[in-house]
Amino acid sequence: MKKGIIIYLLPALLLAVSLGAQTDEKYLDALKKTVSSSRNDTAVFSALSDLGWAYIVSQPLVSKNYAFQELALAKKINRPVYTAQAFNDLALSYSNMMMLDSSLYYNLRALDIRRQLNRKDLIASSLSKIGNIYVQQFKNDLALKHQLEALAIYEALKDDLKAGMLYADIGETYDNLHINDKSISYNEKAVKISEKLGDEYSYAKASVNLGYKYGQHKEYGKAYENIDRAIVIFEKINDSLSLSAAYSNKGVIKKQEGRLAEAEQLYKKSIEIATVLRDTLDISNTFHNLGALYIKNIQAAIAVGARY
Repeated sequence: MKKGIIIYLLPALLLAVSLGAQTDEKYLDALKKTVSSSRNDTAVFSALSDLGWAYIVSQPLVSKNYAFQELALAKKINRPVYTAQAFNDLALSYSNMMMLDSSLYYNLRALDIRRQLNRKDLIASSLSKIGNIYVQQFKNDLALKHQLEALAIYEALKDDLKAGMLYADIGETYDNLHINDKSISYNEKAVKISEKLGDEYSYAKASVNLGYKYGQHKEYGKAYENIDRAIVIFEKINDSLSLSAAYSNKGVIKKQEGRLAEAEQLYKKSIEIATVLRDTLDISNTFHNLGALYIKNIQAAIAVGARY
């Protein structure tokens, strides 16, 4: 039987970028004024970095330009920690432009400097970002190597929040490698630690991924319990993108269980939300899943297939 396409939620790094890049015009104007008029290099660098962060999602090209200004200033004042931060910010900009090779290049340069400086927290941050890029490049063995090294650092630092984010990402990487017991184990860890910390998004994200794994093992009660819990949270925090993905993943499990009418309704609900968000990848993947339901009905399959 042909499997449905899984629609994963945002990795922890990408979530942080998405939620962190908020823009307020007065705030941006103040940052730009600092850049143009301040004689304090530290203040200018900080303002450039904040400006790049503000535009990282909506205008990554603008963000990249600010990051290059950061890099020029860091080299001028000979501050390696700033140079590494500039490389980090360039990597984020290129990642949001889906220029993954360039993003990897600058993340590796940031990591090299941070290792020289022996900044454990920053080393782990770079390792985590590099792992996420390798996942997107389908180099899951390399991704896992970097993610596990980052996790060991965060656990040693007793940084439960970042460790919890990595548990979820590592769970997804193990899933990509078809190592199901490890995938379930790390997603269970992610659920537990995010619940302990009161981190609702990470809790919901890990719950969806854990629910999907339970579904693969035909533990349908646990699967729906986890995904339904996540759906409630995504609705509460108004995270439509994750809500769309959760509905689609629940539809995949319903289809696997043979409850095709329910799967169809869940796919349609996911598509409706994704269409409003103009999330073309989610729409395409969910149409693929929906089309698979209609495979015995040629006309319906053609009609669905024509839309993606």
